[in-house]
Amino acid sequence: MRRPFDITVGPPVVDEETIGMPVADPDGLRQVHDDLQSAIGDVWGTDRVPERGSTFTPHLSLSYSTGVASMSALRQLLQQNSLDGVRTLEHISAVSLIELNRDNHRYEWREIAKVGLGMER
Repeated sequence: MRRPFDITVGPPVVDEETIGMPVADPDGLRQVHDDLQSAIGDVWGTDRVPERGSTFTPHLSLSYSTGVASMSALRQLLQQNSLDGVRTLEHISAVSLIELNRDNHRYEWREIAKVGLGMER
């Protein structure tokens, strides 16, 4: 049974598609991810596990690209606003099952269920 844990997120990184904040200490999230994939495999079969074998890179997305922008200009804006070194500590105490779609040219999600970490079944 996994217990709640803390992660450090940041600083912001600009790439071609997003401005995001990588998780500096991703081991706890990777363990939860592995547990979830194992549970899905137990129910559906390992050949039906979504994203099985793919690299899991935990991050916090701040924005997605919907057009053309200069990555260097975005990095400069982060720096000018003293955001280029921002880090934050987040407490992870639950896992949510979400329905994710991109029907309206942006990511949208709806929480289906939420389970607290460390809870007995």
